[in-house]
Amino acid sequence: MSARGRTHGCAPTEYVTLFPGHDTSVKVTEKYHDSSQAGRILSAQKQKESQTNAYLVLIREILDNDIRYPYIVDWRVPVRKSVTLLVLATLVIISLPSLSFSQVPSAANKTYRGDINENGAIDIFDLLDLLKMLSNPDGFTDRSKRIADVNSSGNIEIFDLLELLKLLSGVSQPQVIDLDPLPGEIEIIQGIELAFIPSGSFQMGTNNTDYDWLKHSRPVHTVSLDSFRIGVYEIAQEQYQEIMGTNPSNSPGYDKRPVEQVSWYDVVEFCNRLSVFAGLDSCYNLTSWECDFTKHGFRLPTEAEWEYACRAGTITNYYTGNSLNALDKAGWYEDNSGETTHPVGEKEPNAWGLYDMHGNVWEWCNDWWSDNYSGNSEHNPTGPNIGSYRIFRGGSWTHDPYGCRSAYRVSYSPNNIDSDIGFRVVLR
Repeated sequence: MSARGRTHGCAPTEYVTLFPGHDTSVKVTEKYHDSSQAGRILSAQKQKESQTNAYLVLIREILDNDIRYPYIVDWRVPVRKSVTLLVLATLVIISLPSLSFSQVPSAANKTYRGDINENGAIDIFDLLDLLKMLSNPDGFTDRSKRIADVNSSGNIEIFDLLELLKLLSGVSQPQVIDLDPLPGEIEIIQGIELAFIPSGSFQMGTNNTDYDWLKHSRPVHTVSLDSFRIGVYEIAQEQYQEIMGTNPSNSPGYDKRPVEQVSWYDVVEFCNRLSVFAGLDSCYNLTSWECDFTKHGFRLPTEAEWEYACRAGTITNYYTGNSLNALDKAGWYEDNSGETTHPVGEKEPNAWGLYDMHGNVWEWCNDWWSDNYSGNSEHNPTGPNIGSYRIFRGGSWTHDPYGCRSAYRVSYSPNNIDSDIGFRVVLR
């Protein structure tokens, strides 16, 4: 150590040279003449802050210059770079003034880079999680990894450690970020599990000419959609009962089975009531029965949203493949249902975590029926403005496997009910 001068009212300032041959000397302590209790407290606080800064400079030197310097201050034992950084991280935590970690305010649908455990503070536990992540990156969720990318580089790396140490020492402030959910990420609202469906485009419909009943699903055309959330499961009898106060199903008493015997008008009223219970907007005018797609509330999926969510990136007949064996894995239809509905979620989900998109019960969509597609590319299509029939999709426990295809579409009077027609909800 060497003295580098004096400051007014203070003893000589002490410095430590971190790297011989490099201009990296940093101030470690300042000794004040004030012998009062307040002066001693201030001196101790200044000393801790100086120590913290010294460790941070050392870490920066190691990171920026990739120097495998074998000593830490007065250590004489060679250590590997990674061990050096871990030790320095511990020293920084020890030297933090009063261990006063950065508190971050809560924000709806937002989080903070560095608050890896999402407890509302940047604290030592986040550091421990980041150190674990650096040694075992596969042991954390994708969301945790994004939050732990403190320097926003796109990777979890040792430089994130430096940025997190800055947050811990109060050198910088936590960055508020609004992370898009991951595809299939679940949010639960009013007991309804909703999976996030990312924005994107897909080829809607089919060009198959082998079957006349697929003529209404032609031609294939490009559709692009904004992101939305859709029910992981078809609405179950117990959920319908809770909101509407009644269970119209043909086989009541099976709470986990999808509700059926519901008309299109019944289910849009359910959507409005569910929105009210959840404190959201009502999407439907129950006089004109028009849907306001600008509202943030529950509604039925559009036909395009339904097929996009069902396919989840696939182009096959079913999201599990083209064969009947593939359909057996995904849904209940006439050959495997035993002539009854089944509890939701018993078959394999698709890539976005949705169950029973093939079979069990048909699912009402919002659109009025049209005999075929225009073939034009569309963005967020909502179907015709008027009509006599509403669309439903997905096939059912009573239907043959062809009706369960992702592209197959059919219509029904919105007043009609049947023991194989149900629904799921969307929230955008």
